[in-house]
Amino acid sequence: METICSCGSVLHLQLCQLTLAHSAPLVIHHVPVIHCDQCNHSEVYSAVKETLYHVLAPSQVKDASELDFEAYSECARYLMLSASDSIPLDQCIDDFCDRMDDLLDLLGFAMSSNDQEWSEDIQRRLREIHVIVQTVHHFS
Repeated sequence: METICSCGSVLHLQLCQLTLAHSAPLVIHHVPVIHCDQCNHSEVYSAVKETLYHVLAPSQVKDASELDFEAYSECARYLMLSASDSIPLDQCIDDFCDRMDDLLDLLGFAMSSNDQEWSEDIQRRLREIHVIVQTVHHFS
């Protein structure tokens, strides 16, 4: 999951902590961020932006002062599980495809249970994984 920064250096995907000035300070742990060590440019990984917006919705935040992003994000969850390992890109794609299969099975169950909220959560997770797989395929 590497790409090249505008300064010519390799960008790295890493987990970071975001502190936001919400109605009260909100700390979000384990947010995937693209970072350049040379020019110090950082930005939230594009594949997780929709999920981050979802997490920041008033119905999700409520009175929370801290959130663990891996509970909402498939990318953050994957990076947390593989934090100590170096994973080849083709293995990463296989892992995400396996996770998509699991989520599709869950989506079928959620839809047959008429659980709209659960179905929407699974669909958001599937969209995130789709973007991640497209990104990895583009750079591999």
